[in-house]
Amino acid sequence: MKNRNLTKVFFTFLIGFVSFFLSFGNVFAQTGDWTSLYNNAQNTGYNSSSTIAPTLLQVWQQNLGGRIAGQVIADGVVYATVEGSPYTVKAVNASTGATLWTFQGDSGRSLSTPTIDNNTVYVAETPPGDNCSNYGYMIALNTNDGSVKWKDQSTGSYTLPAIANNTLYINSNGCNNIGTAEAISETDGSILWTASITGGPVAPPAVNGSTVFIGAPCGCGTAPDIYALNINTGATLWNANVGGQYGGDVYSQPVVSGNIVYVQSSGAGLHALNASSGAVQWEQYFITSTAPATDGTNLYLGQSQEVDSRNPSNGNLLWSYTMPGTSNGNVNVAVANGNVYATGTTNGGIVALNSSTGSVSGTFSSPSGTYFNSPAISANAVYVGDSAGNLYELNNEGPIVSAINAGGDTQGNFVADTDFNGGTTYSTSSTVDTSNVTNPAPQAVYQTVRYGNFTYTVPNLTPNTNYTLRLHFNEPYFGANGNSGGVGSRVFDVSVNGTQALSNFDIYQAAGGADKAVVEELPATSDSNGDITVQFSSVVDNAMVSGIEVDNGTPSTTPTPTPTPLQSEAINAGGPTEGSFQADMDSTNGSTYTTSSSVDISGVTNPAPEAVYQTVRYGSNFSYNLTGFAPNSSHTVRLHFSEPYWGTALSSNQGGTGSRVFNVSINGTQVLNNFDVYQTAGGADKAVIEEFPVTADSNGEISIQFTAVTDNAMVSGIEVN
Repeated sequence: MKNRNLTKVFFTFLIGFVSFFLSFGNVFAQTGDWTSLYNNAQNTGYNSSSTIAPTLLQVWQQNLGGRIAGQVIADGVVYATVEGSPYTVKAVNASTGATLWTFQGDSGRSLSTPTIDNNTVYVAETPPGDNCSNYGYMIALNTNDGSVKWKDQSTGSYTLPAIANNTLYINSNGCNNIGTAEAISETDGSILWTASITGGPVAPPAVNGSTVFIGAPCGCGTAPDIYALNINTGATLWNANVGGQYGGDVYSQPVVSGNIVYVQSSGAGLHALNASSGAVQWEQYFITSTAPATDGTNLYLGQSQEVDSRNPSNGNLLWSYTMPGTSNGNVNVAVANGNVYATGTTNGGIVALNSSTGSVSGTFSSPSGTYFNSPAISANAVYVGDSAGNLYELNNEGPIVSAINAGGDTQGNFVADTDFNGGTTYSTSSTVDTSNVTNPAPQAVYQTVRYGNFTYTVPNLTPNTNYTLRLHFNEPYFGANGNSGGVGSRVFDVSVNGTQALSNFDIYQAAGGADKAVVEELPATSDSNGDITVQFSSVVDNAMVSGIEVDNGTPSTTPTPTPTPLQSEAINAGGPTEGSFQADMDSTNGSTYTTSSSVDISGVTNPAPEAVYQTVRYGSNFSYNLTGFAPNSSHTVRLHFSEPYWGTALSSNQGGTGSRVFNVSINGTQVLNNFDVYQTAGGADKAVIEEFPVTADSNGEISIQFTAVTDNAMVSGIEVN
């Protein structure tokens, strides 16, 4: 009997212990996840389960359409809040960056960084305008599809929640300097208890054990600005004033580590209080705007442009690091696996610092003019968003095995131009649109090229292994910056290890214009030496490439098919796009002229739009070279003319027949001899069309030469059918 009673007592104790543990188990972040802005209910900004190494390489990049306010990760999904009108929350596949669903907030309201628990996404929505006359909301969303589970309202704005025991502990900044602390059921949003807080809390609370800690920027002298509340009832256990007496207030979140709660007060510094009693353990007076992160060994604070490490026993400075770039407010810090990850400066990127020494362990550059938000760190990756709306996954491996910036210097993961044979380099300062490319290279990669007939041999790969070859292109010349040309102006072939992979490839056509990035993904197998050789061969003008990237694995997309040869083309000589006639392109020499006079098109069959006859290209000797047709293909060339000057008021009605005479040749054969537009049309401002059967040459080109005899040669439109 005695042993049986002891056994009963033991199991009663065990069940009670397990129940206690489970009831507070979700105080801590899920293993490997980063489920809130500061990762856990203690706001430590530390992931103890992460094995991330500080070598930061890009795995993927996805633009979400607006500045990313903050992101978290749980169960293989990144949840990001995107600023805009309206704000949105997007769920993104953590492996690929693909968007899974989008929740749209109400117009005129902002949304907080998400917090994740129990298959639910929690976001706070601020009221528009005055807190006293408008409600804020806490919204619970289903992680599967973003549908609303429940929506709870408050006077003023809710903060981010701290979550424990299936309960949201949350602050509201209230009205007239009186805020509240609330406990809300995760199940249905019902309020379990409320407590009045002098001053309007603007940062999330911290939860540790049986206590909820709240900072309040009272601005009222010696009134309390840090509160400890009973987790079950909301009753005040203790309160203290740590900032007001020094002219500061507590605007940031409390941070709990062990039995110490760390509190930052604006203008007053950092304070360490006994979590059980509120007794001050130490205070350090320096200007700081953020609460610390801590791994339990040291404290780490982000300042306006630096990261400080401080001794948790006395607050003394251990080391300091100045961030690159320029200050953009506060530096954000997060800690994992012996490194502090810091972001927040414009052009400063993300920097990994050894947590013991402050030495740089790794970096990743932000795109020009942008800054990264606070990092979210999973078991083996870092997720950051930038002010341009790009979300990134970074880890120490990345998909990239090798990446070369053709014609340029080192940019991010792309090393300076190397491993090439032949070709010439060119660069442009024009902005390149990368929005239509998944996982683009840094923009600067698309601003440099190698062109001509050339090869790249990428060495030091695993022999006889399958890879993905990503070729990065941009058309920097034809059709760019006022230059003529477009589709068909640059055509070339690409072979990989001797096998043709792209045939008659046209960057302008594939990208949809000039100064637009396009990426072709191709399967590539390294040879027995561990090399992949990529050969570029010109067909029309010069072959060209901006970047060469070799990734692990095989392509997820198929390469762009061989462009279909042109069947027809129409050009408005000297003018903009009009109907099916493209803006002037593919010309060499000559000048343009425009008239506002009406042109009579009644005397021609199937005329161009009238506006085509109101513009011309003219000169003593100019040509058009039309490309992209099938070699040796048969066509009809229609040349559109109108005399806009001789015999009109512009020439004081002087001139007429014989005032303009010229010859026209197509592919070297003369088709018009001593042609007179005025005479053939029967007067000025009258349309006339000349048609000729033409065969494209062996390169698929049609060249048209205009040579003056009297005054200047001239043409209004060129049409190939």
